[in-house]
Amino acid sequence: MRSSRRGGARSRSGLALCFWLLWMAAGAAFRPTSLAAAEKAAARPKIHVRGLGLVGNRRAEIWLRRLVSGEAAGGALGAAQIEDAALLLLHETARQGFLRARLDVRLRTPEGAERSFVGWTQATVELPPEARAREVWFRLKRGVRFHYRKVEFSGLHFLKRSAALGFFYPTGSLLAPAAERPYHPETFRKAMRNLQRRLRDEGFREATVSAAALQVDEASGNVDAAIRVVEGPRYYARKIRVREEGSEGAPASEREEAVSPGTVLTAAWESAALERLRAAAYREGYPEASAEARLEPVARGEGRCEADLAVTLRRGRRIRLGEIRLSGNRKTRESLLRRRAALSGPWLDRLAVDKARERLIRLGVFKAVEARYEERTNRVWDVGFHLKEVPAAEARLLFGYGSYDLAFGGVELSQNNVFGLAHAARLRLIQSFRSTSARYAYTAPEVFRPGLTAFAAVEGLRREEVTFDREEFKCSVGLRQSFPSVRQSAGLRYSQEILRSEASPRAERTGRRRAGAFILDWAYDGRDRPLSPRKGARVFLSTEWAQPEFGGEAAYQRVEVGFSAHAPLAPGLFLHCSLWHGAAGSFLSGNADGLPFNKRFFPGGDTTLRGYQRGEASPMDARGRQLGAESVVIGNLELEKAVTRRWSAAVFLDYGGMAAQLEDYPIAESLWCAGVGLRWNTPVGPVRLEYGRNLNPRPGDPGGTVHFSVGAPF
Repeated sequence: MRSSRRGGARSRSGLALCFWLLWMAAGAAFRPTSLAAAEKAAARPKIHVRGLGLVGNRRAEIWLRRLVSGEAAGGALGAAQIEDAALLLLHETARQGFLRARLDVRLRTPEGAERSFVGWTQATVELPPEARAREVWFRLKRGVRFHYRKVEFSGLHFLKRSAALGFFYPTGSLLAPAAERPYHPETFRKAMRNLQRRLRDEGFREATVSAAALQVDEASGNVDAAIRVVEGPRYYARKIRVREEGSEGAPASEREEAVSPGTVLTAAWESAALERLRAAAYREGYPEASAEARLEPVARGEGRCEADLAVTLRRGRRIRLGEIRLSGNRKTRESLLRRRAALSGPWLDRLAVDKARERLIRLGVFKAVEARYEERTNRVWDVGFHLKEVPAAEARLLFGYGSYDLAFGGVELSQNNVFGLAHAARLRLIQSFRSTSARYAYTAPEVFRPGLTAFAAVEGLRREEVTFDREEFKCSVGLRQSFPSVRQSAGLRYSQEILRSEASPRAERTGRRRAGAFILDWAYDGRDRPLSPRKGARVFLSTEWAQPEFGGEAAYQRVEVGFSAHAPLAPGLFLHCSLWHGAAGSFLSGNADGLPFNKRFFPGGDTTLRGYQRGEASPMDARGRQLGAESVVIGNLELEKAVTRRWSAAVFLDYGGMAAQLEDYPIAESLWCAGVGLRWNTPVGPVRLEYGRNLNPRPGDPGGTVHFSVGAPF
């Protein structure tokens, strides 16, 4: 059997400290700043909503208070505010398909009297002009939900039916309950307009979409719609004819630009052509330049029309660059802003202004940056940047759950725009049932060159692994360069670490080690949304080199390389895969004891081998203690299918190959896991409940493991 050490007293004391910090932070965040503030909060009118369920009621109460409570006079709502709130409730309920909803309203006046109004609809909402209320109760009676039962298309050839259906309600889910197929006349007409716009954007410039038939069952709420589509011919570009109107008395000129054969006249292609012509004028100092286009058909055929794109380019006045003005920078040093907002003349280039605005935004200390043009004379314009700074200090409470760490909580304290130089400091304290961690980081963006960030960090970690305790203290300094245009970043840092592994099977050879290392890393991230990717890929490479000459005792090298890819296979069906390889040891020195125990690989968990808890898939000795691996290969393959708009199911296959010693590189033993999972897709990433079954467990291994976690697995 495997041995396991648990520092229960230490965990409890850490948790107590963490909860005390959270209590103090919450008290500071939510305590009224004065008696006057408390009295003001008590004087606000109250709004109650019933009939939308526990969560729906609360959500509706919050946004109604935000919308109408600010307009309350003397702590009471007037008739207009109450009517607005009622209409908003009925309108939003109707958009969910409840077209015949009724609303009962009860008011409590400032004098304490109560009045009731029953059976309001959107057409009958009306209060006496003198009505006022300190407290309002809204009770919705939603009735039957009207929903699409069947939507059919005729004349549709270019788009698949599933793509066209997606304009009316979300498709691709295994189940499509009525709540996800609501019908409303306004959204029905909007869906037809959007479908027509999509066809025209794809080159079908004469496409029309209309309702051929619409049947609405008042009793059941079933809606059957027949949509008639007339695509018409698809337009292809023959050439671009540009007529450039004279600027400041210059004569007009005309020219032609060739177009690649078979170019479809899509809206995106036309917009790109106009933008290219405007951009050329902007660079030459014509900020008022405009371009208009019209199509001139020249040849029609079966389902096809060739046309010229006739563009009229108006340059307008040529403007000289005046002064650069800054406003709203109460804390940020003007010298820093001047460097970021620098523009070269003599002519005013709107594209250069946009790039200067982006440079200011990248400093990370502004909520918004607005560029404004101020006409000093007829031929000279000043450029003004209006800045809205972020708060100087912020505090956030952190909560979460992991299958191994169980519940965790913490606090993050941020100091923004330190010294007015756009520097930032972050302190993060996190406590779970398995670990205690703290991290303080100081960053200085845009040093030496655009996109280059300097940073320094101090980190501490104490963690209970499956069969040993890990302690780490780290100080690091480095630089990171980002390349947003190609979605890449690279970094170089120097790290000084103190590493300790208590009760490990190799403690007699490792124990407490000090390591000085240089770490070089590179990453490409082409995923559409990192929190819950649906398409795209990510590739990364990290190398670490430690030598006694770098200020430590250990001599080792550590390399990690991996990629993940995501692709939609069909509506609502997604393929996710990843491959990761790591190797660590004393490649250069050949010292078998050069690698600290903490730097070995410990696979297992909800992001690697899901049949095991974190670190549980590591190579073991005869007594069941973790040895760690010097070489590891992890592969994951997963299919995810949408069940509803919010819920999805997944099946997965995980592979782990590892070797405890580099002599057995790359793989000495292999483990396989297969499993299923259920996911609730939220704006902060999927909440995952998964079960991984071990297909070839070793003696002492679990048969399988249940994971509950937040975030995409890879």
